[in-house]
Amino acid sequence: MNEESTQRHPGVPPAICQELTRRATNNILWAEYLLLISACGEILSHAPDTAQACENIEIEERLGEDLACLARTIDLLLPGGFAEFRSYLGAATRQRAGLQSSVGQIMSK
Repeated sequence: MNEESTQRHPGVPPAICQELTRRATNNILWAEYLLLISACGEILSHAPDTAQACENIEIEERLGEDLACLARTIDLLLPGGFAEFRSYLGAATRQRAGLQSSVGQIMSK
């Protein structure tokens, strides 16, 4: 896999990038997963890597551009658009509430 592909998928070893790409050519779910990984990689590629870079970043602009990248990806992945995405958010909220409840029970013992 070339260096450009590895940079689009920070933290994913080149051999795994190749495997993901191979699977994506034969399976729409793998293709969608690769699209999501690519969007996350794009966002991570903009992350500052030094304290000086943090000082120089236009954070409002960066946040807006990265949220737009994520929104475009969600729009492509979910036929129901943001209404469908909200259902994932609801499930995540319920899961988080369940975890918090379990932690609370453990801590009270």
